[in-house]
Amino acid sequence: MINLGTNKQGVTLSAKRINKGDTYGNKVKIVHDKEDPLIMFYHTPTDNNYASHIATYYRATLMGECKVFKDNYPAHIYGLCLCGATRLSATADQVLLACMGES
Repeated sequence: MINLGTNKQGVTLSAKRINKGDTYGNKVKIVHDKEDPLIMFYHTPTDNNYASHIATYYRATLMGECKVFKDNYPAHIYGLCLCGATRLSATADQVLLACMGES
């Protein structure tokens, strides 16, 4: 897990990069078979050790490199809304750390 620190809402976030061949998901039985890594974001409560999954994106999407969906506002520059219902977000620095940091 990559510790992303506290976001603007005061929520502690972490991330995990899933590379080709890594397993993840329910009972850790799904094998990621794409070249582009997945970036999984988690809420990491300070009161216990259980991190809850928030959202998953392909790294290329967050970095504005997706060939199918080109965004004028890449998340590594502008930040990212992780949950529309709660407006939980990650700052641009947190997204960049999640994409570039060691997992």
